[in-house]
Amino acid sequence: MTVNGCSREYVGDDLVYAINIAGLCSDGIFPTTGGLMDQSSWFIELWQQLRADENRIEADRMEQRNAGRSH
Repeated sequence: MTVNGCSREYVGDDLVYAINIAGLCSDGIFPTTGGLMDQSSWFIELWQQLRADENRIEADRMEQRNAGRSH
């Protein structure tokens, strides 16, 4: 199956939320009372976006360092 457009059109918000939670669990952040499961979904999505942006920035920095070494 080829997905054209936003994948959220094909899956519900509950599944997207569960996938986001599972992704955070791989980083040692588990859904506990007063913890992750008590946070709003917009905050979890924001947190994940910030982490993705940090990873992209770090990858860009590493690429620039490596490009500088090849000259």
